[in-house]
Amino acid sequence: MTASDGFGVPALFSSWIASVVSPQLKKRYFLKFLAWAFGLGAAGVVAALSVFLIGFSVMYSRLPAIDSLTDYKPKVPLRIYSAEGLLIGEFG
Repeated sequence: MTASDGFGVPALFSSWIASVVSPQLKKRYFLKFLAWAFGLGAAGVVAALSVFLIGFSVMYSRLPAIDSLTDYKPKVPLRIYSAEGLLIGEFG
């Protein structure tokens, strides 16, 4: 039985990989990974901000004027009845 590194890779092969992959190469790959991660994160933030701003601009254009909100008259009045079925009040 041969020695293994715990991942099923023979120890001889594992040490060969470690000798081939230099620290400079590891650092370069790590920096590439960080650049990609930062780029994807920035793209995600830009996309989310764009969706928010587009949604806000669409919703803002459909909002009523403030004057119409202060003088609100509902189409269907709110009727309040007692337990006996008598009309107590009507709003709107």
